[in-house]
Amino acid sequence: MLERLLDMVARSCAGSRDVLLAAPYIKLPTLQRILDLIHPDAKLTCVTRWSPQDIAVGASDLECRAATLSRNGLFMLHPTLHAKYYRFDDRILVGSANITGAGLGYIPASNLEILCPPSSEFNALEFESELLEGSHEVSDNEFENWSSIQAIDLPADWPTFSEDRVGNSGWRPRTRDPEHLRLAYAGNSGAIASYDERVLASLDLRDIGVPPGLPPASFDAWVGSYLLSSPFVAAALKLQEAGPSVEWADFAESWGISRADITRAIETAQAWRAAFLS
Repeated sequence: MLERLLDMVARSCAGSRDVLLAAPYIKLPTLQRILDLIHPDAKLTCVTRWSPQDIAVGASDLECRAATLSRNGLFMLHPTLHAKYYRFDDRILVGSANITGAGLGYIPASNLEILCPPSSEFNALEFESELLEGSHEVSDNEFENWSSIQAIDLPADWPTFSEDRVGNSGWRPRTRDPEHLRLAYAGNSGAIASYDERVLASLDLRDIGVPPGLPPASFDAWVGSYLLSSPFVAAALKLQEAGPSVEWADFAESWGISRADITRAIETAQAWRAAFLS
C-alpha cells in the first residue's frame, strides 16, 4: 500500500507547473522530494498549520517556508487546517497523509495512509477558495516569532503532539489586560486586583499551555505564536479593521458571544496582539 502511495505521488507531481500542497504537518525532507519532481518554474502554493506546541516538538519544520520561497512560491498558514490536499496541475489527491516521512512512506514503519482522487461530487475550486481565503502568508516578522518557539528547550516530560488536534480552534483571549497573563505565569496572581481577572488569567494560562520557567522574551513569543494560530483572533482583527457591521453580530453568534460583549472581545484580542506581537 505504501509503495503504491509513493508511486502515485511521484507520478502525479512529475513536471507539474501549478502545484498546491495543503497539509497540517510538513517536514522538509519530504517536501523537498516533491519540489525536486515538479517543474523548476512551477507556480507553487504551500498551506499548513502551525501551533507553538507542534513547532516546539518538531512536528513540522519551519525550514519548509524557505524551501517554498526559494521556488518563488507562497507559504501560508491556515489555523484550522486538517485536510490533506495535493493538486498537481489538474491532478488532485486527497486523503489522510501529511507531507512527512511517515505520512508518505519515505521512512521505515510508516503510517498506513490513503491518498486518492476525489469523487466527482468534490468541488475542488470551492475548497481551494475557502482554503486560501482563510489562510495568510507568513511575513518575515511573524517568522521570527515562530523561530523563537523552535529554540525553546522543553521539559523532558512535555507531551508529544497529536495529529488529531486542530490547534486552538475553540479558544479566545479572556483576561482584558495582557499584563495579567504575565503576572499569573510568574506566580504573582495576587497582584491582579480583580478576582474575576485572576480567574480569567488563570484559564488563559492553562489553555495556552506555556512550558514552565521560560524567560520573558520566550514567554511572549509563545503567547504571540498562540495568537497567530488562533482562528478567533484572526477573524476578530479582520472584523475590527473593517469596522462595525452586521458581520459582527454573525461573528458573535458563531462564537457564542452576546452582542453586548462582542466589542469587548474584539478589543481584548487587539490588546493581546499589541502586547505580544508588537
